[in-house]
Amino acid sequence: MYFSKEETRKLAAGGAAAAAVGPFWLAVPAPFGPAIAAWWVKNSIHVTETATRAVAGNKGAQLKVGYIGAGSGVIGVTPDEYTNGCA
Repeated sequence: MYFSKEETRKLAAGGAAAAAVGPFWLAVPAPFGPAIAAWWVKNSIHVTETATRAVAGNKGAQLKVGYIGAGSGVIGVTPDEYTNGCA
């Protein structure tokens, strides 16, 4: 997913709210609730940091969703910054 510069600014601004939702996943019974909460917080913080860096560098954010880590079988978000074609 590619975000424009304006969308990247909104992504960076909303990141703290997304991370704040993490503890609510603890209402889901173990082992799923704690695992989802940890995954949610880790990914939202990583996306927020990347979006904030992109805004500071006048770039857009891009998010790749899929398996992360070699052979881990864990689905996650890999954020990055881009400039080509970024409006």
